Amino acid sequence: MTHWNDLQQDLDTALGKPVKRRKLFGLGSLITSITGASLISAISPDQANAAARVENTPNLYVPIAEKGVASGVATLDNQSKIPAVQLPDLSATFARPSVDTDFTAGLTDRGQRLLQVREAPLTPYQFGAVTPVLTSDNTTAIAALWSKAAMAANPEIRLPAGYWNMKGPNAGNLPLVSNLKISGAGRLKTQVTIANSSMRPMFSWNNEVSGVEMNSMYLNVGGGGGDIFAPGPTGGIHASTFRSMFISQQIPNRRIWFQDNGASFIHNTFVDVEMQRTTEATVTAFHIRSTKGAANFNLFEQVRINGSNNRLTPFFYFESSLAQTFLTDWTFINLLGEQNPGGMIHAAAAFNWTLINATDEDSTVPYSADLFRFISNSSGLAPRDLTFIGCGRRGSTLAPGVYDFNVAMTGSNITLINCNPTPTSATAKVLLPPNSTIIGGRNFPQQLQGRGSPEGVVTAVRGSTWMRSDGGVRSSFYVKESGDSNTGWVAK
Repeated sequence: MTHWNDLQQDLDTALGKPVKRRKLFGLGSLITSITGASLISAISPDQANAAARVENTPNLYVPIAEKGVASGVATLDNQSKIPAVQLPDLSATFARPSVDTDFTAGLTDRGQRLLQVREAPLTPYQFGAVTPVLTSDNTTAIAALWSKAAMAANPEIRLPAGYWNMKGPNAGNLPLVSNLKISGAGRLKTQVTIANSSMRPMFSWNNEVSGVEMNSMYLNVGGGGGDIFAPGPTGGIHASTFRSMFISQQIPNRRIWFQDNGASFIHNTFVDVEMQRTTEATVTAFHIRSTKGAANFNLFEQVRINGSNNRLTPFFYFESSLAQTFLTDWTFINLLGEQNPGGMIHAAAAFNWTLINATDEDSTVPYSADLFRFISNSSGLAPRDLTFIGCGRRGSTLAPGVYDFNVAMTGSNITLINCNPTPTSATAKVLLPPNSTIIGGRNFPQQLQGRGSPEGVVTAVRGSTWMRSDGGVRSSFYVKESGDSNTGWVAK
């Protein structure tokens, strides 16, 4: 067996100077370049420099007890890498110098730890807020909370269950910033309220923000508050989500959402949201009007709206005042309206809109305005490519000159599919462009067919037709010329 002393003597001769064992292993490239490296690998790991053992000088060798242990010397695996179990936890070394950070030890990949760093969620308790109760005033605590979040790289605010009340002239004006996440303990458990305040909005922003996520809370304005969401002249919002929310506006001349500026409103989603008024209002509840920016690709799904019998204005109003089509690709799915006699949706210059199961019911107050009204904007841009599926009015009657569906005569490609009011209400009234398409719907003229005469048998509205498969001369085609029952069919 080749001994270390013999090998070292050979290396001393070759290099012209003594080479200690520890220093030799420190020269990794040297080992691989020397032909005698195979001799080194053949040396028993139990062996060390004999003279060093005798002299008890551990700086000349590595004791076996210090290999692969804490505060010792790391070893190498069969891939010439330090095993993951021998790697120290360096998370504290890479910690940000901020008290608002925490660290999660990530997953392992090929034996090596991946470290993920994120900012800790902010909570009111970090800023000295008391436990929220019905009579508490959290104006100062919430203002500090939002100020802290606005400066964070990845801001997140979590409001526990209870009443978070803001009062006085400094209430509200909580800024929305990009990537801000705001969550409560539940839509009826965490309540944020403005009461007895100035007319400042609850939330405001004056730049283009994106990635806002708000969920699981109840927003309430009453007793002198302002709009709930109201950006400044240049405040737009993109790619933001509002989910599992209950939003209540109690001021007659204030709105839930009021954006009337030159900014954009793009790729925003409202899911499982209930919006309501508690008093009859003089303004729309949700108002988006863009004078310069786009308002495209927005979704309202599983949304309930209650206008508290507001007869003067619709619940939603949307408009792009530009000559280009910038109010495009909006979708409403399962929009349930209650007590909106002033209308559900009125829009100007809408393009490529789809409404599925958008219905309103009010059994007490007659409708004083069109349920759905789509008109041209101030630049003369007409609505087009609108599709209504399963939409309509359920309940009360329409005032004279009021329609369920009213689309400007200059509009184009309008389609109604199975849009019916309830059987107890009058036949749906529509005012549509000549090229519109109506498919199905028991309260619209239909193209019917079958055996025998329809008179006294088939119920339909005036304008419907019947093609008789067993008819003959002047008894194969019928037109419903009178009544809305099963009579009034005339053979042609």
